[in-house]
Amino acid sequence: MRVALDTQYGGLTGVAEDEATFRALLPTVLEALFEPGRTARELVLGERRAWFKGSALRGRASLRHALRARLLRRPIPRESEYRALGWLRDRMFQAPRPLAAGSLARFGFPSYQFLATELVPDAVPLDRALETASAAPRARWLAELARETARLHALHFVHRDLFTRNLLVAPDHGRELWFIDCWRGGDALPGRDAAWDLGCLMLDGATVFTRDEQRAFFELYFSERGTQRRALDLAARRKLLERAARARAAWLARVRRAPGRWRHATPPAADWDWRELSD
Repeated sequence: MRVALDTQYGGLTGVAEDEATFRALLPTVLEALFEPGRTARELVLGERRAWFKGSALRGRASLRHALRARLLRRPIPRESEYRALGWLRDRMFQAPRPLAAGSLARFGFPSYQFLATELVPDAVPLDRALETASAAPRARWLAELARETARLHALHFVHRDLFTRNLLVAPDHGRELWFIDCWRGGDALPGRDAAWDLGCLMLDGATVFTRDEQRAFFELYFSERGTQRRALDLAARRKLLERAARARAAWLARVRRAPGRWRHATPPAADWDWRELSD
């Protein structure tokens, strides 16, 4: 439901399960306004453990999102993520339950945005989990990732930020992988389709996954695409991976322009040999 509240710092609008949940977040939002940088922390909403993240929107970012909202009717990123998480959950993907999302605006321009979800207990980002995992859990996670990514793409949904850091591992929840940080997620578009997701995944996957693991991932990915009635013949597989390599190269160029955004100690591999992975 849509919710709107007035505060001394501007109007707070957004979406939530219910107005009570949105109101319960108000003190956290107002406190986070004065914290430097991004806010990301656990909190309690009633009897639920939740995860809150928020960030300021200033200058060009504020203007860009104001124009997107007015001219294109597009929500701000945290509201987009709220909707994408709901879409994933409705189709039985594992994603944190979205509780509320919104933005604070002054003079018609958004100045702060936030999202609250139910906490996934004991979850660890996949990139960190892979650093110490033995062969058995790595194989399980990779197989689940291949199946779920193929199912996602068969439904014409693209995550658009499908890096290993944007997946959580929570071993005690049946299926172990959870999709997060999907605010760009949505329908496949030219140049932002399944190949883009695979390029994202292989940006660090070319380093953190062995060649045998990459081979196993794509073998199962293509097999699952067939199960989902979206089978690809050999020529289509090669074309998809070739475009994935181009998408990866585009991401690699971004990392080189802004290396501070790369959070791993080891930079991504310069090259990714995709040719034998389509067979």
